[in-house]
This record gives sequence, C-alpha cells and structure tokens, in this order.
Amino acid sequence: MDKSTKKAGDVITQDTSTFSLYSDPELPTNFSYPQLFINISQNSKDIDVGNWDVIDAKIESGSSIRIKKKDEHKLIPFAYLVDWAAYFNGDDTDGDPSVFVFNLGDIPHHIKFKNFKCWLEKAPRQFAQKNV
Repeated sequence: MDKSTKKAGDVITQDTSTFSLYSDPELPTNFSYPQLFINISQNSKDIDVGNWDVIDAKIESGSSIRIKKKDEHKLIPFAYLVDWAAYFNGDDTDGDPSVFVFNLGDIPHHIKFKNFKCWLEKAPRQFAQKNV
C-alpha cells in the first residue's frame, strides 16, 4: 500500500524507516515528545521494538488508535501489539513523559513505564515473554 492510500493511525511497516508524529495542534497543551522518540521517528531502522508496530500519526485508520482521554490522563498513542496499545501520558509536560500500556481487551488493566526509554528497554522483551 503506498503512502497516499494509508489512513491516520495506521502503523509503519518493517521496511519503513520514518514515521510522522502528531502535530502541535493535535497534542495536549505543553506536551513534548521525548527527544529519543523524535530521533527514532526520523530513522527507525536500527531500533528494535520487537513485534510492536509504531503508529504513523499522518495515516488514517479507524478510531481505535487516536489521542484520547482515559480517566484523568490525556493519552497519545505511539505503538500497538495485538490487543495492547502504548500511549504517552499527555499530562506530562517535562519532555520525558511516562508511558501507559493498556490491554485493550481488559481495560482498565495497564502497565506503566517511567518513560519512553524504559518502555523501549523493557516492553519488547516483556511482552514477547507473555506471548501476547
């Protein structure tokens, strides 16, 4: 499928080395992506996210993966794996937001990571071991 036919919320494919971030007007006020995530968005070839698919914000696909509010948190989606979705905490404004990973089939069940770097270091292996 060429880029012109993709829809917002679709994922990048394995041979794609870049992906788009949500624009400032779409993001919660004062939210900043972590610099590591910005760097990866510009070249993801050397990053191992295991079986997770990274979301390209400029591609449209249904409403299942969108910026949303869950309980008291604004959530910014960035990856998913089967029934799991990873979101930045949009309420964090320090440039190093925590990450929530929700089991979409068992909400409100979720796992929280201190930040994106921790998610990147732990989630690909942690979820592979759970055989999700």
